[in-house]
Amino acid sequence: MSRWLHAGEWVKQARISIFSRFTRALVINSDYRGPLGVILINLGDAPYRVGHGDRIAQIVVAPAPQAIFTEVRDLTATVRGAGGFGSTGAS
Repeated sequence: MSRWLHAGEWVKQARISIFSRFTRALVINSDYRGPLGVILINLGDAPYRVGHGDRIAQIVVAPAPQAIFTEVRDLTATVRGAGGFGSTGAS
């Protein structure tokens, strides 16, 4: 059983990336209620002016599943068995 919440993610604007500006995508938790902001770092050699109304970031809001876990004493068998982290025994 799971329930769906909505989470936001900042994603960079392509135009800013073209001009050697560093932006980083970050996840905003669904229960966050504070102010939102964007930090910009200029990694280029020349000053870069950000004007009022310039598009520097965008936010994507999408449903995000939140699993509800139940602890069990034993796990059921699977085809993979105990192999994990990409280990299937295949060579």
